[in-house]
Amino acid sequence: MDPASAFPMETLKGCSRSGLRTVTVPKEMGGQGFAIMGHCVLLEELFQGEAGFVSVIHQGRKLAKMLCHFSTDTQEKGFCLDLWMLRLAPWQSA
Repeated sequence: MDPASAFPMETLKGCSRSGLRTVTVPKEMGGQGFAIMGHCVLLEELFQGEAGFVSVIHQGRKLAKMLCHFSTDTQEKGFCLDLWMLRLAPWQSA
């Protein structure tokens, strides 16, 4: 298997574009504003597919919670939104 194709990055980008990775981010920060129960229902449905991939979707909730709590207004409007929409990979600098 080609390591570059081992993870479905295009599918993850599609999830980002559709808002699946930001469902728990507050609406004023560009998310859907779901409470934890809505997130759990979404995960339950998605886990019927490939669990490893859905774990990446779930990890986004943890990251989003920290970023929503600790980021400044400037970061929220720039870096955070770029990160959630995969315009900036987590290992890249702004």
